[in-house]
Amino acid sequence: MNLINLIFIFIYLIFGIGMVKNNKYWPFFLFFYIAQLWTIFSVYYIEQGIYITEQNRFSFTTGSTYKLVIQNLVFFNSAMLTLYMLSRLKGKSLKLEAQTANYNYYNKKIYNLVLYLVFIVSLLYISDAILTYLKYRGSFDRFDYYEYSVLYNYPIIKNIFNNIQIFPLILGTLYL
Repeated sequence: MNLINLIFIFIYLIFGIGMVKNNKYWPFFLFFYIAQLWTIFSVYYIEQGIYITEQNRFSFTTGSTYKLVIQNLVFFNSAMLTLYMLSRLKGKSLKLEAQTANYNYYNKKIYNLVLYLVFIVSLLYISDAILTYLKYRGSFDRFDYYEYSVLYNYPIIKNIFNNIQIFPLILGTLYL
């Protein structure tokens, strides 16, 4: 498993060189790429379990290093593809005079719907944190928060809390 992680890290490094060399948008990605590279090395270091003797004895690899590398490669490839497509579409003009009013009307409706949905979910998170803190007076930590959470026991809210990773993607798409 150690060799697989090193191979994926090497692929990520080669991808970074190619991203800077063949991409006119590389300044947008450089600092984020370096931060993610730092994170990948940290996860690799933690996954090896060599920093604590007891953890080295009982540690095992989980595959989190190469999963993180794959997620970053997918993110950077899709981001560069999106920027490339947007730069290609910017030069072309679309003639949709009759449909533009309808399109803008429905586009604004969808934008407002997604924005309100994300706002409601944010209110759920804040209210859950406040209610849980008031009920247990802060006698929990980040590792056992969901055991004490007041709203996490409701099935619909539990599903929202478990799938919160999709909301940054929705907000990024909405911003785009």
